[in-house]
Amino acid sequence: QAVVDASLGLSTANLNEVVVIGYGTVAKKDLTGSVGSVRATQLENENPASVQDVLRGNVAGLNITQTNAASAKGGGDILIRGKSSIRAGTSPLIVLDGVIYPGQLSDINPNDILTVDVLKDASSAAVFGAKSASGVILVSTKKGTKGKPTITVNSNVGFSELAQNEELYDGPGFVAWRSNVQKARNYGSSKLYIFDNPTSLPAGVTEAQWRDGRTGDVTDIWLDRLGLKPIEITNYKKNKTIDWYDLMFQKGFRQDHTVSVSGKKEEVSYYMSVGYTDNEGVIIGDRFKTLRARINLEGRIAKFLTAGINMQFADRDESQVPVNWGQMVNASPYGEIYDADGKTLRESPNDDLGNNANPFNDNTYTNRLQKNNTLFASLYAKGDLGYGFSYQVNFTPSFDFYRYFNGVSAKHPAYRVRKGIATRTTQTTYNWQVDNLLKWDKSFGQHQINVTLLANAEKYQSWREQIDNEGFDPSDVLSYHNIGAGIKPVVSSEDQVSTGTA
Repeated sequence: QAVVDASLGLSTANLNEVVVIGYGTVAKKDLTGSVGSVRATQLENENPASVQDVLRGNVAGLNITQTNAASAKGGGDILIRGKSSIRAGTSPLIVLDGVIYPGQLSDINPNDILTVDVLKDASSAAVFGAKSASGVILVSTKKGTKGKPTITVNSNVGFSELAQNEELYDGPGFVAWRSNVQKARNYGSSKLYIFDNPTSLPAGVTEAQWRDGRTGDVTDIWLDRLGLKPIEITNYKKNKTIDWYDLMFQKGFRQDHTVSVSGKKEEVSYYMSVGYTDNEGVIIGDRFKTLRARINLEGRIAKFLTAGINMQFADRDESQVPVNWGQMVNASPYGEIYDADGKTLRESPNDDLGNNANPFNDNTYTNRLQKNNTLFASLYAKGDLGYGFSYQVNFTPSFDFYRYFNGVSAKHPAYRVRKGIATRTTQTTYNWQVDNLLKWDKSFGQHQINVTLLANAEKYQSWREQIDNEGFDPSDVLSYHNIGAGIKPVVSSEDQVSTGTA
């Protein structure tokens, strides 16, 4: 009988990986906390559209929820430890290239990401204090590498559509449902047959009994009993129905393009990129556009001193006004969207203003501009002090310029009495923080000591102005462009400032 000697080979490739934790890095083999990591090489075939897409399905124990999965913006809420607070304030702390990031994840181009590390337990995130109570996500962006300049182009074009439609009643199904509703409301009556279709009455019921003293066209009588409005009755007779899914949903066109240049020459490394995203949602009127740019520079000034800057800019446009697809569940397949002229929106598709507004009102009668321009930078210098000591200082300014201009025409039924409304809101936000880090990393035989001391100072300031007005008479055609034309102006402002040290 043959004897087989089996042995297992030792592989430490994964253990030699470096993981970002707090204000530093550590080899995976020396890590004791709970950390999930994603590398850019893992995403080469995924084409993520957001930071959330980078993490989704790649980190165990991480939940990414999305209030509206059909949104053109995408993204979603990230939960590392679940909804563990009374007010559900569970957003994790975002750290970008080693500094706390106050902006939105949608301003970070996923094509710029090198690694993402998720600190899931308290010990791993303790250095960030109370801000890290819901976990920490550390995002590291790409740097230049040795060699000739590298030009990279990423271009993605595609479409998005609903994976599955909800089942809505067609014409006959809608009428049958209304018949059942009336029978349920009149439960116990001996004349439930009056809600049946007069062309298919139960056995033993005559038309005279069914009419129950009413005269006129039997179809008009029947549909009136079911609560249908005149427009619905007219369209029922014409066999004319509306496919609400066809009118309110679309195959959204999506495009994402990024061009980057990177390299390292002598003592200077660089990475620069420009990206443009334009996504249509599956809902008519939904759209998200953003232009993002990044520059990462690092140079060795002296043998013991390195300095650099990581900076990103984003122009985010969220001016879209999608149709109110929630009204679809109340809409009748026998309604009408437009008046007889085929251009003017009906206030209600079935003339039931209390229960069914026209889902195209907001999209048609609202003029909106909603844009954010953000600039986030991290300037740093780090020096080797000898004997295992090193010192680093970070200065991180952040600017956010927000504009929200919104006007709703007096043609909108909900604002007709007010003769139109308009709002102009502007807000400027400025943050800065300074981090001073002193580290000692020393090995003694088989023992290694790693100590980090941090001193932090930060300041937040914002200036907000808002003007509201209504009563634009005789015309509101200029909307927020001439907000002073209204007769009920309301002006408000709010300034905030806060400071902190740690």
